[in-house]
Amino acid sequence: MSQPPPDWARLFTVSPDSETESLTSDQDGEESRIERDENWAADISRSMQEAHLEDPSKTWDTERFWQLIRKAHQMSLLHDILPAADSEGATFLLHPLIRDWLQLRLRAKQRRRYSHEVVHTLCSSIRTCENMRTDPRTKQLLLQHMDAAQLNIREFFNGHLLGQERETSDSAVQFASFYFEQGRFEASLNLYRELIETTTRLMGREHPDTLTTMNNFAMVLGEQGKYNEAKPIIQEVLYVRQKVWGAEHPDTLISMNNLSYILRKGQSKYSEVERIRRDVLKMREKILTKEHPSTLESMNNLGTVLLRRGKYDEAEQMLREAYEAMDKLQGAEHPGTLGSMINLARLYRDQGRYVEAERIGRRVVEAMERVQGKEHPDTLKSVGTLAETLRRQGKYDEAEQMSQEVLEVSGRVLGKEHPSTLKRMSRLALVFKCQGRDDDALALMLSCLELKKVILGPVHPATQFSSEQVAAWMVPRSENGTV
Repeated sequence: MSQPPPDWARLFTVSPDSETESLTSDQDGEESRIERDENWAADISRSMQEAHLEDPSKTWDTERFWQLIRKAHQMSLLHDILPAADSEGATFLLHPLIRDWLQLRLRAKQRRRYSHEVVHTLCSSIRTCENMRTDPRTKQLLLQHMDAAQLNIREFFNGHLLGQERETSDSAVQFASFYFEQGRFEASLNLYRELIETTTRLMGREHPDTLTTMNNFAMVLGEQGKYNEAKPIIQEVLYVRQKVWGAEHPDTLISMNNLSYILRKGQSKYSEVERIRRDVLKMREKILTKEHPSTLESMNNLGTVLLRRGKYDEAEQMLREAYEAMDKLQGAEHPGTLGSMINLARLYRDQGRYVEAERIGRRVVEAMERVQGKEHPDTLKSVGTLAETLRRQGKYDEAEQMSQEVLEVSGRVLGKEHPSTLKRMSRLALVFKCQGRDDDALALMLSCLELKKVILGPVHPATQFSSEQVAAWMVPRSENGTV
């Protein structure tokens, strides 16, 4: 049984009166057409106001929407119409000449009002992405619109930034959070920095909104590998929350968990991290119940540090329990569930259970690429984990190809000096060494070592690892007289 065409396909179906409308437009000439375009724009504005702005409780009129889009297409106001990945929607691009013409005709007050409406519409789209599955291409288009909206705010509001005033702070929070989730760390950081200044000025340094913004700002710094900058901010937030709300408040526990993240990533203080995470898990089980998503997150986090400390039996029990509960509660392709699967794959890999690790790793990579997109930081983590599993199995050719690709994307998306990029450099060097490409391996590891010394510091465990590898690889060359 054939399926009916999606709504956007109606644009390409000729109606009995469409030819007459087109001929009339041509005969009326440009002046008449401009007047008609203005009437059409006013019609859309009135429809939006009637359907949403004046009465948000009114339902969306799908038929009316497609009538307006069809009319815009017939009048060449829309430049491109692209079907969405799910084949049920479409992307509409305003013709560049029409866009420029509209911008020239709009008064400053109109530009400011429309800029605010665009931001509100984008925030609505962000909430939609958070509440339902959205393909990566749609998210990338949304990011492009968000970038453009911020440029408009800066241009039409005398250099002011989104989040600089109380009226735009809520929108700025949504923008910053979405940027962070999509791996756009610098864009997220800029908004959180502005929000800290705004909330501190208007509400004070110890206001809950200010503390939340400071916490988020620090976590973005952490994702950028700027652990020394992030640590004092997290410690300040934790101190104030413990003082004002107490040790068992949910926000205090968030700060404790985030401090453990910074300590693990930046200083590798695994014993202290384990202690903090056990405390957080115990309190969350007491306050939120064992099945709460935050409790499951704590179980997963504790499992990762147990893995780091070589406590494999307890780590497996913790990680498997967290994964099974997340899968049941949130679904198999939820980012949290996929993250717990990555940790299970790492556990099996470190235990030498390579077949299980590879099987899980391939499942996660496939799901991550479909759900998050190939260039999302979480996808890069899953690919890197799988590549290392393949290397340890002796599948060097596939490991090299995968390692090369993830290193290239990581350098472009996260930056060539990001700690995750440096980690991928050292892993590619290990692949070269396993392939017998000693010169390539040593050269890459030396470059990686120099960067780690500057970025992570000479005593960081990751720096020490690269230093040890370089020293070991140099010995045979020295004995052969090649150094």
